[in-house]
Amino acid sequence: MLVHQTHAQIVKHYTFTKDTITPYAPIIGTSVGSGNTLDNQTYPVALPFTFPYNNSVFNDAYISANGYITLGTVDPGAVLDGVINTSPLNFISPLSDDLKSNAGADISYTTLGTAPNRQFVVQWSDMKVNNSGTSTLNFQLILGEADSSIKFKYGTCSSTSAITLSTGLRGKSNTD
Repeated sequence: MLVHQTHAQIVKHYTFTKDTITPYAPIIGTSVGSGNTLDNQTYPVALPFTFPYNNSVFNDAYISANGYITLGTVDPGAVLDGVINTSPLNFISPLSDDLKSNAGADISYTTLGTAPNRQFVVQWSDMKVNNSGTSTLNFQLILGEADSSIKFKYGTCSSTSAITLSTGLRGKSNTD
C-alpha cells in the first residue's frame, strides 16, 4: 500500500507500507475489456473524484491491459516492459509488463463508498505475462479520495516459469 496524507503530493514523498488487515476482495464493476484478446490496449476513464498526484490534480485516467494506469487525458500507448524509469508520465503500476489475457480475463473498475471517502478500484483478473508459459495474475489498484492514497492489492498470482514484473510510481520525471 502506498500512502501520503497531503494533497497534490510529489511522487517521491509516498511511503510504502504493508497492509496485513484488508485482504484482496474481487469487485464486480464496469468492464473495459474481457476475454482472451486483451493485449496492449488502453482504455480512457473518468475518475469519480479529483485525484491529486505530483503537484497536479486529475479527473481522468487511462487503464492499460499491461497492468498500470496513467493519470490525465493523454493516451500512453502500448508500454510493454513496465520499467518505471522509462514509463509514461503519471504512471501507477501495481503489476506491469507485457501482459496478455487468459480466456477468462477481465479488466474492470468501480467506485466504492460515498463522498468524501470514495475509492476508485481498477481490477485486472486472469491476466498472464506474454510468452511466459502458464501464469495467472489477479490484482487491483485503489485510489483513495479522502487521503489521496494509492493501494495495490494482490489476489492469486502464479506462474509455471520465472517472470519479472514492475510495481511502482512515476511522476513527471525520474526525480519526482
